[in-house]
Amino acid sequence: MAERASVLSAATSAARGATGTTDYYPIVVGAIAGLSQSSTKARRQVYERATRVLLGKLRASRPKLSRKQIRLEQRALEAAIQRVEAEAKAAQARARPVAAHYADAKGASADRRPPGRLIRILVPAGLAIIAAGALTTYWLASNRLGSLSHPRAPLVTADVSAANAPEAPSNDAAAVARSETPGNTRPSTARPLGCDPLLAATDLAACASADRAHIEANPDHRSALPPWLSAYRAFNAAQRALGFGQASAPTDAAAAGAGAVAASNARSLTEGAKQGIKSGNLDRAVRDLTAAIRADPLYAEAYVARGQALFQLGETERAIVDLDEAVRLDPRNAVAIRARGMAQLYRGDEDAALADLSKAIQLAEADPARMPPLDLFYAHRNRAALSDKKQQYDREIYDLTAMIDAYWRDPVLAEALRTNYREAGAASLIGSIYRLRAHAQIHRGFPDAAVTDLSFALQLDQQHTVALLLERGHLQETLGRREPAILDFQRVLEFNPAHEEAKTALARLKAQASVN
Repeated sequence: MAERASVLSAATSAARGATGTTDYYPIVVGAIAGLSQSSTKARRQVYERATRVLLGKLRASRPKLSRKQIRLEQRALEAAIQRVEAEAKAAQARARPVAAHYADAKGASADRRPPGRLIRILVPAGLAIIAAGALTTYWLASNRLGSLSHPRAPLVTADVSAANAPEAPSNDAAAVARSETPGNTRPSTARPLGCDPLLAATDLAACASADRAHIEANPDHRSALPPWLSAYRAFNAAQRALGFGQASAPTDAAAAGAGAVAASNARSLTEGAKQGIKSGNLDRAVRDLTAAIRADPLYAEAYVARGQALFQLGETERAIVDLDEAVRLDPRNAVAIRARGMAQLYRGDEDAALADLSKAIQLAEADPARMPPLDLFYAHRNRAALSDKKQQYDREIYDLTAMIDAYWRDPVLAEALRTNYREAGAASLIGSIYRLRAHAQIHRGFPDAAVTDLSFALQLDQQHTVALLLERGHLQETLGRREPAILDFQRVLEFNPAHEEAKTALARLKAQASVN
């Protein structure tokens, strides 16, 4: 037991800083180093995205972390961000004398810069790894194990003079210059020891093995390994000693095969969970989807399905976190955007809900394959309700018309509605849509169109015949159409001879007719 505690204590030190929380500094440094242009605005976007993703991961973690633990992790990340930002500003100040030279070389090296979308993938992936490390830390801390601290090497930008700088420095050379200290300078063409910052921000395991052959071939450089990479190796070795990991890194072919298997498992688990959601087995679905996300953290559909299941369970905030991640991974996922809009509406954020519903409708109308017809139908319905509340009647009429047209033209949608509501229920639903459009037409000043819609509603919605006859009768009376109005009120009395409103209206109309 003592030996086990000693190994675990050594492992803990690789994932914790001096305050007992996770050391986020290497991940933030790696993410910022991978930016194509390290401006203050670009860095701030990375910081905000990193904070949002980390909080989402910690709040959704199992076992559940306490608020105090989450706040500690958040403060650790903020401290790392402040440190990196201060170093970045200092580096920019030192680099101003050679800014013109690098501007001339910018075009030559632009094609080697990592695309912006890659950065958006790398930062959350790296934070997901750190969140897992944080969970391990808290499990270990429950046994009151000690932690060893490793010194963190600050990011120091070497001063480069215009006379010594190459005419067209590549991104690799610039990365070397950023990572070197004045007392340990290497030629600008040398590879960075360990691995490059982008890989460090994405996958520490791959990073640790990426340059193994290079490092072993140059034993003199072993001592120059970055402290965070040495710490990770110690942590990884302790995991293997306890049976938590593999003894050696897989070959490229094996890694590719393992990735394909993990992706296949994630898709299989997700499809099974979707069936569970339909059958009402929500808790089991959430567990399966969590396993799918662990197998393939970049599979957006797993986040969408889990977000929908959590929403049905009443966990709106956790649902929005998952749907945010799904949209980040797949910005054109109309189903995820529509589901997030529904969650925002339930939470009471009507403006955010309206924006999401509008974006989902736009994507689905441009490419119908992006959203099932029934989901698009409900997206129009919910946006129409919001538009009515905001008195935006033109958009309400647009959405209600889209629903009516889709019902009559799309047999897939019609069948889905009949399956959900039965034949009479589906007809009554469409009748209610005609009735809502009639009300919007009245607000827009189109009474004739409103009369037509109420007439269609009467044919479809048998459950509300009396109410529809009264509405149409009053509208006909307002338009000065006495005879049609009288007929509508008489029909109301046929259904309910004691209906006072119909009796009063009929007496009024007959009195007007006798006077004329």
